Amino acid sequence: MPITSILMLAGIVSAFVLFGAVLAWGEHQTRDLPPTNRRRAGQRDTSRASTVAEIKIAAGGVNPENALEPAPESVG
Repeated sequence: MPITSILMLAGIVSAFVLFGAVLAWGEHQTRDLPPTNRRRAGQRDTSRASTVAEIKIAAGGVNPENALEPAPESVG
């Protein structure tokens, strides 16, 4: 096997080894992070309800205390 082929093969193999090392390092860095999702942390997720309330308040001037109640249906 010529020297140039050996050098090219060593370069390719070392690139894959470096890529694997970077992936392993990234996983090691993120393995023991605390959960950021409220559902995984065991807390109630209220972000959707507050967003719905904010939209109702902004759209129609709804009283903030009644923002989470269903809107009356129009009969027509």
